[in-house]
Amino acid sequence: MRSRERKPPPPISPAYLERVGGWYLERYGGTSKALRRCLQRRVERSAQHHPIDRQQARRWIEDTVDRFQKAGLVDDAAWARSRARSMLARGLPVRAIRQRLRAKGIGAADAEAALADLAEQHAERLDLLAALAYLRRRGFGPYRQPDKRGERRQRDLAAMGRAGFRYDLARRLIDAPDVASLQQLIEEA
Repeated sequence: MRSRERKPPPPISPAYLERVGGWYLERYGGTSKALRRCLQRRVERSAQHHPIDRQQARRWIEDTVDRFQKAGLVDDAAWARSRARSMLARGLPVRAIRQRLRAKGIGAADAEAALADLAEQHAERLDLLAALAYLRRRGFGPYRQPDKRGERRQRDLAAMGRAGFRYDLARRLIDAPDVASLQQLIEEA
């Protein structure tokens, strides 16, 4: 069986970078940092086969990212709000959400705005809601079979600590007698 030879990439041009950027955003969405990284990889791949002015390519990349931002196709703030909501729903604490947004290239102002938006929607209950989602997803505390709760308590607390939840919150939720008492905690908060 013959291996298929890979066709060399085309030479870099502003039009090519715009096509690649559009394809990337259509398929993955993402931040301006992720788009820059994708375009830079294409430049590097093309540089292996064609002579290239790297300074000019960097300017083309920045121009492409700017055009997409001005057109509203790349909006780091909107992306941060969306990701923060989904991470909260998955049960990540506020601190972990902030760290993950920063790791994805979201600026401090956009990350804080996304968290402020969440706080505005959920008032003081952010960590509680995240912890409850985490508890439910992992089957900890009242979601665990009653005969297994005692033997798994320390492991459950440790897992919640590693996930970034405060000890007092984790202990209160894991030691809750039943799911109804968790609902009462939400109403009190």
